[in-house]
Amino acid sequence: MAEQGAPDVMDRILDLAADTAKRSLLTAAIALIGALVTSCAAAFAGAAVYMWLSHHLPDYLAALCVAGALLAVGVCLLIRGRKAPLAAPRQDRRPYRSGDPIAELVVRAATTARSGATSHPSLALLSATALGFLTGCLAPRGKQ
Repeated sequence: MAEQGAPDVMDRILDLAADTAKRSLLTAAIALIGALVTSCAAAFAGAAVYMWLSHHLPDYLAALCVAGALLAVGVCLLIRGRKAPLAAPRQDRRPYRSGDPIAELVVRAATTARSGATSHPSLALLSATALGFLTGCLAPRGKQ
């Protein structure tokens, strides 16, 4: 007979992973909607500048001015993006109670996996695929 503590530990790990995934998905959705609204606002601002310029200049010159300004902004952003660091250093945020051995084990495993994934990405992809397959095979069928 299986040990009673093992499914409880696995449930806690899966719950922690599910909460983290939900939080990340919600953050990504909010960022995507914010980017879409900001893009619409920028498009309307560009159209307003074009309409204002078209009253003072011929239409083709107004369009060229707006296109040139957008091109200049885009080039500046691309140049700035090449000089920017890929990721800012993150502070250690611990969303768990200190002293919780399961949470500490998960954090230690995640830290090890992150450092391994950056140094060997192909091995990380193969490992993630294998772990996903094993998790799917080991998951109880009746529980959803």
